[in-house]
Amino acid sequence: TGGGCPHILAEPQRTNLVKYSESINSWTTGFSSLSPNAVTADYAQGPYSNTNADRVQLTINPSNAVSQITQFLPITSGLYTASVWLKSLSGTPTISIIDGYNTVGSFKLVTLTNQWVRHILTFTASGSDFIPQFLLLNGTTSSSADFLVYGFQVELGSYPTSYIPTSTSTVTRNQDLFTRDGIASLINSTAGVFFIEMATFLDEGTTADKWIALSDGTANNSVRIAYSGGANTIRAYLNVGGSAQADMTYAVTNVTQFSKIAFSYAANNFNLWVDGVKRVTDTSGSVFSANTLNRLGLDNGGGLYTQRSWL
Repeated sequence: TGGGCPHILAEPQRTNLVKYSESINSWTTGFSSLSPNAVTADYAQGPYSNTNADRVQLTINPSNAVSQITQFLPITSGLYTASVWLKSLSGTPTISIIDGYNTVGSFKLVTLTNQWVRHILTFTASGSDFIPQFLLLNGTTSSSADFLVYGFQVELGSYPTSYIPTSTSTVTRNQDLFTRDGIASLINSTAGVFFIEMATFLDEGTTADKWIALSDGTANNSVRIAYSGGANTIRAYLNVGGSAQADMTYAVTNVTQFSKIAFSYAANNFNLWVDGVKRVTDTSGSVFSANTLNRLGLDNGGGLYTQRSWL
C-alpha cells in the first residue's frame, strides 16, 4: 500500500490483554459527576469506515480529586506497549490515558484534537496489576473532557502492532508466516542475485539473526540475507549440502533505516551490495545444481523463524 511497490505487513504473535477493547461502557466508571452514564456505546464512526467508537464524557466532581474509567489487567513482568485511538468532540482537553500505579507509577498525558490519533506508551512492568484508564486529575489534566475512544490495546512487546479486537476475553493473533513454493522455474539456481529492501527493530531483547532465504525447504541448501544479531550488521550467506560456501558481513550505521541489499552468487564469485555499492567479495566457493531452490521464506531456509522484527 502507499504507492509504488506493495508492502507485506509481517507481524509477530501478540495478545491484546484488554477485554472489551471496543466497549468502554463495560469498563468501571468512578468519581465522575456523570457516573454511571459517562459512556455512550457506538456513538460515532471510528478511525476507519467500518468501525464504531464510544463516547466518553468525564467531569471532575467537586467533592473528588479525579474522574476516571478503568479496567484491571493482571500481567507478568516485562516490557509492554499500550495504545488507543482518541478524538475530541469538544475543544482540546488534556487527559491521562495510562496510570499503572505500582507498574508504571506515572501518567501518560495527551492533548486531544478533533482528529483521530493513536496514542502509544511503552512501559516496564514488575509483575503487578496494570490499570489502563481514562483519567481526569485536579491540577494535572482538564476538569472535563468529551471524546471518542476506539481500540484500546495492551500487548507484551516494545512497539505497537496492528489492532487486535477483543470482547469478553483477551485475544491472540498468531505470528505471520509467509512462504512461496514452486518457484524453481523462475530461478537460475546455479547463479543469481537475491535482492531485498528492508529494515528491522533492534529493541526486542534478542540477538537472534533475522533471515530471509531462498532454499529447497531446508537450511542445507539456501541463499540468505540477514540482519545479524543485535549488532548493526548485514549478513549474506550461501549454504550447499549443509556446508557454508559464502558468509559475508558488512556493518551499517543503523539497521532500523531501510537499506537496499543485494547478494550476487555464482561459483567462486560472491558479492554483497549495500545501497548500490559492492561492499564485500568472496572468490572461493561452490553453488548448488540447477533447480535446487524452490522456496522463499522469512526464515533460515528450513523453517527456523529466529526473529520476526521485519519492516
